[in-house]
Amino acid sequence: MLLLIVMVLSACTTNDELSGKSFDMGAAPPLEEELTNQNSYQLLTTLEFLDGVVTASILPGEEGTYERTGDVLTVKFENGHEYLSIIFDEFQESDKEFSAYSAYISDYESGALHDDTIKKFNLLTNKIDKNMSLEFLLH
Repeated sequence: MLLLIVMVLSACTTNDELSGKSFDMGAAPPLEEELTNQNSYQLLTTLEFLDGVVTASILPGEEGTYERTGDVLTVKFENGHEYLSIIFDEFQESDKEFSAYSAYISDYESGALHDDTIKKFNLLTNKIDKNMSLEFLLH
């Protein structure tokens, strides 16, 4: 009986190492000699992760979802007016002391669900590019 309870609890437990953590998402500096200097990274936003829900400081009041599959982290926001999806590839532990993870943006997509909506998510998309190298800086 005890074994059955342990097996059921194990099946219900998710292995979400990001849950309960927050990171400053920093764009890597253009010069290679600056890569080891935390102050050289351009802060784009702070991401907070909790049980499949993500928030971004640059998008107050908005909640999104996240999913990590292997070395790919997908973050999605949708608010009924617009949507944003960002795919971080090679998402892995960073080799830098001041950073938890490193990744690059392999793809992103955003748009309005209605033609006359304000594009709040542009606050973030105006700061990112495909193939942008990032560090998820310890917060």
